[in-house]
Amino acid sequence: MKKLLDVIIIYIFLALILIFALAFFISNSKNIFNFEVDKKISFLQIKQKWTDSVLDKLSIDEKISQLILYKIDTNNLAKENLDFIIKNNIGGIVLENIDNSDKLQIINYLQSQAKIPLLIYERNQNSESHLTLATQNSNELITTYFMLSAKVIKNKAINIQEINIADTYTNSDNNYLFFNNQSRDSIIDKIANLQYCLDSNNVIFSINNFNCFFDTKKDTLNLTDSILYTFKKLSQTGIAAIVLNKNIVQNFSYNDLENNELRKFLAKNIDFEGLVISEPLYFKDIKQSAEHSLRIASDLIIINNDFASTHLNIRNLIEDKKISLNELDKIVKKVLMAKKWTATNYIQNPNIDTINNIAKTEENLFTLRKFYEKSFILLKNNDLLIPYTDVYKNFLNVVIGDSLHEFNNFLNFYTKVEIKNVQNINDFKYSLTKDYNNIIIAINDYIIDNKKDTTFINELKILLKNKKIKTLIVNFKNIQNIKLLSDCNNIVQVFENKTISQNLCAQYLFGAFSSDAKLVTNLSNDLKINNKAITNNIKRLKYTIPIEAKMSAKKLAKIDSIVENAIQEGAFPGCQILVIKQGNVVYYNSFGHHTYEKTIKTKITDLYDLASITKVAATTLICMKLYENKVFKLTDTIKYFLQDTINLKFKNHQIADFLLHQTGLPAFMPVAKYIVHRESKKDGYKDLFATEKDTTFSLQVAEDLFFNKNYMDTIYRDIFNLNYDTTKAYNYSDVNFNVLYKIVTNLINTDFETFLANNFYAPLGMQTIGFRPLERFDKDRITPTQDDKYWRKQLLCGYVHDESAALNNCTWGNAGLFADANDLAILFQMLLNSGTYAGVKYFDKETIDLFTSPVSDSQRGYGFAMASYKSFGHTGFTGTCVWASKTHNIIYIFLSNRVHPKMMNKKLHELNVREQIFDIIINSNI
Repeated sequence: MKKLLDVIIIYIFLALILIFALAFFISNSKNIFNFEVDKKISFLQIKQKWTDSVLDKLSIDEKISQLILYKIDTNNLAKENLDFIIKNNIGGIVLENIDNSDKLQIINYLQSQAKIPLLIYERNQNSESHLTLATQNSNELITTYFMLSAKVIKNKAINIQEINIADTYTNSDNNYLFFNNQSRDSIIDKIANLQYCLDSNNVIFSINNFNCFFDTKKDTLNLTDSILYTFKKLSQTGIAAIVLNKNIVQNFSYNDLENNELRKFLAKNIDFEGLVISEPLYFKDIKQSAEHSLRIASDLIIINNDFASTHLNIRNLIEDKKISLNELDKIVKKVLMAKKWTATNYIQNPNIDTINNIAKTEENLFTLRKFYEKSFILLKNNDLLIPYTDVYKNFLNVVIGDSLHEFNNFLNFYTKVEIKNVQNINDFKYSLTKDYNNIIIAINDYIIDNKKDTTFINELKILLKNKKIKTLIVNFKNIQNIKLLSDCNNIVQVFENKTISQNLCAQYLFGAFSSDAKLVTNLSNDLKINNKAITNNIKRLKYTIPIEAKMSAKKLAKIDSIVENAIQEGAFPGCQILVIKQGNVVYYNSFGHHTYEKTIKTKITDLYDLASITKVAATTLICMKLYENKVFKLTDTIKYFLQDTINLKFKNHQIADFLLHQTGLPAFMPVAKYIVHRESKKDGYKDLFATEKDTTFSLQVAEDLFFNKNYMDTIYRDIFNLNYDTTKAYNYSDVNFNVLYKIVTNLINTDFETFLANNFYAPLGMQTIGFRPLERFDKDRITPTQDDKYWRKQLLCGYVHDESAALNNCTWGNAGLFADANDLAILFQMLLNSGTYAGVKYFDKETIDLFTSPVSDSQRGYGFAMASYKSFGHTGFTGTCVWASKTHNIIYIFLSNRVHPKMMNKKLHELNVREQIFDIIINSNI
């Protein structure tokens, strides 16, 4: 698995390296990069002693072999092909569509056996990567990325890197969308910047698609003044190689060949003296191919497996005196100079681990993420839909084409999004969407045909007419689709569909960050170059890597060993841990299994019994809202908010006393007499419990066990008759929060759960948090707690562990909530943001400050516990905690089921697991 992840990361990183339809860049900047604007080609400046020495020893046949680059792909990796290259002293190889591991083995083998070092030529044809980079506007980011890219290329032992500088896309009418030269100086600056970075690492930059600028229908040498200007300037920055392919090779006349027109043209008009490379693989006649290639000015010829024929035909050209020996020597010498220069600081025996270490450094991964973040183009946002704000509304994501797993997963970090996959685009129907408020149509790598896909187009038109449904098109790849989708009010273009694009696109849609990317071509009358719709960053949680928040991934990784040791020691079978700094989720991991039997592996989306975290994530929240709305003051006595308080012994206690645990009430609820009735044969059992639910036995305690609701009044009467200890300034008590529960439910004019959902959980986008999770989630997604052999006689899974909360239908003020770490993260980020999240205010700052700060005569805040690093939060009996540090702007969440299978397991405390992890987090800053 690790090797697979390594390969995926490298492919993501290297795909972008080789980019770069840089002719697309839109900017008004001048040359602000660190390169020379009148620079000679580097490899032509070296001392020639070695090249002269080698040249003198080569036979004519060996010289001819030096002009040939042998193409290697997945079809000819066999050792005999490699040995053929060595045997014939072929000048170099072209690598295409080979994974890095095989690539490095090939390079190592050939270079170790070669009489003369080979030129290793790598090419890239990833047009989507070109477009991703084309949208970038930050010169600083571009420079950083290019320099890192060049270093990776160098460490792969590549000598020549081919990169497209112009690219085309075909629309449904088979017309070409050319990314033109409207920002000529910007194009030159950015291409020259890449040249500078590659040159600094002794890698030759080879420009492909040079021939795009030839009008072959009129005159093979008819370049516009603008293009001449561009390439002359590029030549002046030291561009060392250009590739001439199909149009050039096929369209030069024999008169041009005889007069050597192209070589003269390059020298006179572009001032280019570097390597000219041709790929004449478009001729059925090998002789014609070789002759065209050399005589139009080529220094190197790319071939497939036709070495013998190519070699023979070049030999014939020499013997026929169409190419002189002097001309041959000049070309070979130039090739040898390129080999000598690129061998400077050459990487001996390159290996995958070295490239991994470069590509996976925190700095490089951060640069990669920043590139993608700035590549999403919001083409239209007429409904002001993006970023999404009303996350509590029904969402549907219709994926057309292959599934977008990462996109779907990250959408669901922000709100519940139903997913429907439509493999065939014409199976899309309006009827799929009618039950939802928000529709995302994600088109994954599919080119829409306006003739074949009329069913989809018509169904989409019906959907767009329904103004009650807000529809967003997210087009992955294939920008030509936009022309047929432009009637939609809301459109996002994503140029790649790889994992990182999907991940970040989902975050972008919900406002974790913004993008300033602009169109780089005209698509329609209302979608033109530089077009971008208005959006903003509403600062929802961002899921990123530690370096973005100035934290060390290496230091945070120490958490893993602590957790793994704790699991091995039997402290808990599994857990979730989430760390946030400055609104960035920098660590989110799950460990172990639901139980020690290891049948279900823990996932980050699993739910845990939060136990006493309920006190702050539910009861205290309502108290804060009622306080802020001036329903009560913290100094108010509770007798004003409870009915029938004649026998209430502590009726003169203030609300603040309960929040601070300063009532003197006992720690535990007076419910023991109900719990001892654990056997049906015991007296009174049938009056208290039933195995089937009805109108009387309506409070579910566990599976097939229901409590008589009429006894809840008795329980509260027992609470109100409790004595309190006036000698204790502080005594932590579940009773306090169940009294508060009674008070707030009397005041909120709705039930406890509905108030929480409507005022906090739903608008915040919290999806898992709530009581009685089995009503909403499969049992396999909920981690079990105690194997209760004493009272409920079952393994508790989805039913609250706390006995008193269980009696109240698994819902009370002290316990009952279940959630995953992500939901708690959202809630506590809102609190740490002084009551605001995603642009919505839930509390005044003054309310947050009051409740989350330690009270002068207490070690607690109002409702919240206090911990090290000036943190507020709470722990839970089941093995949970959540802490938010104001001074460090860090949130730490730890969820486990340490009470499984036995409640009295104390190893979590004995090993000091939660505290050790918190220390590591705080000390992971860089």
